[in-house]
Amino acid sequence: MPADFYEEEEFGSKVNAKTFRRILGLTKPHIKWVIGFLLTVVLVSILDAYFTFLSKRIVDDGIVAHNSAALVNILI
Repeated sequence: MPADFYEEEEFGSKVNAKTFRRILGLTKPHIKWVIGFLLTVVLVSILDAYFTFLSKRIVDDGIVAHNSAALVNILI
């Protein structure tokens, strides 16, 4: 085993206000990209939740219930 090998428990990373301010300072020149990235993450999360809910309705209300009218209504 290498001499510089550490177990995960041996590291104690501490993120405090000073570190967070430094990170925010580094992102200042790229603030448009950061905001775009965060908005994209929110949009993808919302779409993922919606498609999960839609899949649940398709399975529960259409397939399991053998209700083809509900299935067509959900898909439209």
